[in-house]
Amino acid sequence: MTVPAADTASLPPLYALPHAGGSALGAFPGWREALADLVRLEPLELPGHGRRVGEPFCETLRAAAADCAERIARTAGGAPFALLGHSIGGLLAYELDALLHDRGGPAPAAVVIAGTPAPRPGPAAEAMLHTLSDDRFLAAVGELGGLPEAVLAHPEARTFHAELLRADYRLHERWAPADPPHRVGAPLLVLLAADDPLTRMDDAQRWRRFAARTLTTRIVPGAAHFFPVDRREETLAAVRAFLARVAWEPHRAAARNSASAAAIASPCIKPTVASGPSAGSSSAAISMPSPNPPPSPAAESANRSPRRSSPTA
Repeated sequence: MTVPAADTASLPPLYALPHAGGSALGAFPGWREALADLVRLEPLELPGHGRRVGEPFCETLRAAAADCAERIARTAGGAPFALLGHSIGGLLAYELDALLHDRGGPAPAAVVIAGTPAPRPGPAAEAMLHTLSDDRFLAAVGELGGLPEAVLAHPEARTFHAELLRADYRLHERWAPADPPHRVGAPLLVLLAADDPLTRMDDAQRWRRFAARTLTTRIVPGAAHFFPVDRREETLAAVRAFLARVAWEPHRAAARNSASAAAIASPCIKPTVASGPSAGSSSAAISMPSPNPPPSPAAESANRSPRRSSPTA
């Protein structure tokens, strides 16, 4: 469905955070048009990426989240909004939600995380890929796909992409969740691909520790790490079904009340109870309430595969 620009301007924004090395313009092709009757897709560009090439890279994931928070503050205008992140962008979406919570400002009405392993205690010490040489680093990243041979064969392009990817990997590999961890207060959708080497099916359960409300997990069969592009229709169907259930109006009213009182408060929304897979989607679904209290960090860190330490391009 194609919606006039004047109509989309009044829709809730969905702030999108791309995979490592990705740019705002190219990370979610076709998504803006496909969701234009429901939300207004607003990709967020980090310093040093895409249109912001030449700006210094962020040194920490919290600094990247702060950069995104400033953009949201300038563009949301007090309206309800949602977050979407793929791979390392999913981890950034989680950290951004934590930052907004810590600041006591408007929080997202929904959060969508795709292809991102659940955080674990401590930094990713077992696989600090960003410290490797360019050759070894790009070889490790290339195992996931997403690096065209033409890029790798061109010396200048190879150097540029190595620097860009290394900066994003450094954000993740030096980061560790708070203890106790932040728990997303909005309805949370976690999308996993059945053949993604970075995630495992038990990430559906592990994300429960980071969700304060109902967690919905959808598994896209026969898909690898770049399923938001390679299996776009199935992924979009899951996202549409999830966003259609979001209680936007209570969130909007809370934002209006906060503005009229000249104070920043965290808007509240009604809990969303997720159901089975949406019609027309081939993805499997798991819906579960988040436990209270969460399991211990020791229990969460058990049986974790070291290969999953680094969300990537």
